[in-house]
Amino acid sequence: SINMVTMTRRLKENWFHEYMLNPQQYRPGTRMPAAWPQGQVLLPMVLDGQPMTQIHAIWDYLSDGEKAFFYVPEERQVMVSTIGQEEIDTPLLFLFGRGDLGREFAVSYETEEEPSQPGNLLLRLEPLVPRGEFSRVLLELEPDELRIRRLTVIEPIGSRNDYLLSEVRENVRVPDRTFRFTIPKGTEVIRQ
Repeated sequence: SINMVTMTRRLKENWFHEYMLNPQQYRPGTRMPAAWPQGQVLLPMVLDGQPMTQIHAIWDYLSDGEKAFFYVPEERQVMVSTIGQEEIDTPLLFLFGRGDLGREFAVSYETEEEPSQPGNLLLRLEPLVPRGEFSRVLLELEPDELRIRRLTVIEPIGSRNDYLLSEVRENVRVPDRTFRFTIPKGTEVIRQ
């Protein structure tokens, strides 16, 4: 598949817009889904439901210098990481609706620990190809609508990162400025 992180350095923006509207037309058989099938918007509450505005926002995000920010307000720290190709297929992409469980993981029910909420489903995902940064992923889902409620990434040394999702709201209009991050004054910057 096309490396979305470096795409803005190699392609013209107008081609990117056309590709995003219909990836199959440009790369038949690609695993990339059409996020705007036949030009229709799947997220009408984002950026006024305008496909080209949404695609332009993605272009802007990808051309932002390949940086990811992890801000910890209580500690007045921000960690700035460069995103490389190896991060493209990490478990966090499932939170964004990307990834292919069947191709990338052996999936089973988790038997070593309980879900955080009684009644939720807890799946164990073990990579089919060993990965250095994680040994397995736990994916906790609501049973009715299969919404992700927790994503746990367990590293080979046993440490873990739990991502808990609560108060989830869908189709909420979010202003563009929400997606711009400015490092607050007096914040320690840690570059990784």
